[in-house]
Amino acid sequence: MSLNIDIYLMLMDHLESPSDISALMRSCKTLCALGAKRLLLPGVTIRSDAVLVSFSRFMLRDLAARIPHLRRLFLCIELQIIDDDGSGSVYECDPEIIEQEMLKGGRLLSRVLRRATALEHLTIHFCEELLEREESLVDALIALRNVRYLHISSYGLRAHEVVAEINSPLVHVNVDCSASNTHHDVDIAQTLARHRNTLEKVTAWDINLMANDMMFVPPQADDSDSDEIVFPHVHSLCIRSSLALDLGYLAHSFPNLRSLDVADVRLTGRYTLDHASHLRDTNVATAEGWRSLDHLCGDDLSLNILGLKHSVKRLDVELDNLGWLDDPVTDARPTHFLLHGGFATENIELLWDLEDALPVVAANSSITHFGLDMYSNELGPDADDIMTQILQFIVAAASSLTFFALRLRALPLEEESAYARDDHRYPTAPTLPRAARHMLRDLAGVEPPSWVRKMAEAAPALRYVSVDLEGHAPSCWQVCAPEKDSGRIVLAPLDPEEGKAIVRAEGMEWRLREPAAPRFDEEKLVVRGVPFEEDEWAWDEDCEVSEDSVSEDESEREDDLD
Repeated sequence: MSLNIDIYLMLMDHLESPSDISALMRSCKTLCALGAKRLLLPGVTIRSDAVLVSFSRFMLRDLAARIPHLRRLFLCIELQIIDDDGSGSVYECDPEIIEQEMLKGGRLLSRVLRRATALEHLTIHFCEELLEREESLVDALIALRNVRYLHISSYGLRAHEVVAEINSPLVHVNVDCSASNTHHDVDIAQTLARHRNTLEKVTAWDINLMANDMMFVPPQADDSDSDEIVFPHVHSLCIRSSLALDLGYLAHSFPNLRSLDVADVRLTGRYTLDHASHLRDTNVATAEGWRSLDHLCGDDLSLNILGLKHSVKRLDVELDNLGWLDDPVTDARPTHFLLHGGFATENIELLWDLEDALPVVAANSSITHFGLDMYSNELGPDADDIMTQILQFIVAAASSLTFFALRLRALPLEEESAYARDDHRYPTAPTLPRAARHMLRDLAGVEPPSWVRKMAEAAPALRYVSVDLEGHAPSCWQVCAPEKDSGRIVLAPLDPEEGKAIVRAEGMEWRLREPAAPRFDEEKLVVRGVPFEEDEWAWDEDCEVSEDSVSEDESEREDDLD
């Protein structure tokens, strides 16, 4: 007795891994067709040439039926630049590795992409390396017409051509312009000019923002032929590892920002650390800014160089260079201030020297919401020392502080890493040292923690305290004063969902950082093999190859003969 097809579909809905779905698809032709949609809609991740070959052949067996369900594609095939003249390349010494590194699935993928009319979300890491092995992919990618999110890492002439010329109405672009330990210093406005009327969010790494070389000169009023490039709809801009920082250029190119993130400014040549103040003075002198900006974030040095004197609602600062914090806080005059520290430095003594940082915050009476996000591992001070410094800050800011958030974690909050979860480079929280575990246990304490009550007693205006400690569930407390006894303080614990809602409503959610693009692992020997990896995608021999695919094969063979 055969089961009803609806039962098979219900069973398929409970399967999560592509391998399990593929196995069920092999059971009959009907499930082979219906299962393709279930397999493709969540998105496709490809991390090796073998899987690329398998996926492309799977699609080409019934391209017309399957391609409408391909909406998201993530490519991260770890490769090295072949024509790079840098020393130490594996290609200089081992011909076998050269053969292993040649891309077998690139030509197949280009045939799939030519028909990918539903593709909206595209990520390609090691992009230049991929395109130099199969240059037909360049034209196939440029021809895409419906991509809205494009993420490219590893830059070069081919990758640049794709980003600059793709025929899609891009809304969000994330482009990393570094490759092979070099910097291309790309002019981001020129690169994205084609997409100026559709882009809303831009993330760019390793671009050129050197003030003197790229200083923006406003056009004359009667200059009708001006080639000024403006992105009127971009509301979120994230700049990482830029060469210097030109506020005037950013303000004119992206005039309607609501969120700006600048970090890791590169100071090279005469733009050394000693001349950071010169860059700041240049930016301050431009008197540029954004009326619509309400969220500013970055490391303290980069924000100091930016020199933006504009009031914002929220300021996030990565505290990696103590001593540069004063001006960014004074310039921004935020009501919501979140201080992040320790995730980019191993100098724990510097990290926990809060005596210098917290008075800067307390001195700004505009701050009503304050968050402290700190690295929890290998902590030197005990719980009492840490809380003493925090309570001193609370007392200093007592008149205005209504919300306090504390997060002590081993990892910063980031978007999903590009590395596979079984890769040794995937970010995982290390085992906490005993001293750190004891400190966090003491901070968590009993309910309610005694230091939460001390905060409430020190700051009469305080209404909420949010706590997120490594190894403990997040918690949120509401500070209440009974009407009949206004001098008495009551701490009311909020359930997890209510606590999340309060944090979100108060604008105090921890920000997710953009993870750095993956880099080639020089230490591992690249060995690629077809066995075992092909099982990720169904080898549906029962499904006939579509006539379109056959005709494409024949036409390509004819082109090759010509």
